Amino acid sequence: MENISIIIAGVGGQGLVLATRILSEAAFSQGLDVKTNDVVGLSQRGGTVWGSVKMGEKIYSPNILPKEADIILGMEPLEALRWSHILKDGGKIILNTNRVYPTPVLLEKEPYPEEAIEGLKEKFEVIEIDAQKEAEASGN
Repeated sequence: MENISIIIAGVGGQGLVLATRILSEAAFSQGLDVKTNDVVGLSQRGGTVWGSVKMGEKIYSPNILPKEADIILGMEPLEALRWSHILKDGGKIILNTNRVYPTPVLLEKEPYPEEAIEGLKEKFEVIEIDAQKEAEASGN
């Protein structure tokens, strides 16, 4: 199997650590070598959080360099945009369409970058999912 590199990008409280764990355990159960990494301390101050999952025959590091990620799991659109520089050409973004507005946007000091987020569709394959709606439909 070819190695796969995934960045999970979001904000605190969205389940990023759990998503990282689920992906890594699923890959491991299939006999793949897996390395993970996540940064979550910033979530307590409303900051960005991210994780990486690399899986394949042999993985030496969880770190993903710019233009190396195959997939971004964007748990929040702005965070997917922030991490898009790490996605390789032809990469995929699985994008939760629900917005979590950062403080500068809530204080009306900055606009939410709708156009830039929409521009991701010109560079990458973007799969949009309304995760909130899907969770409610499943009874969660």
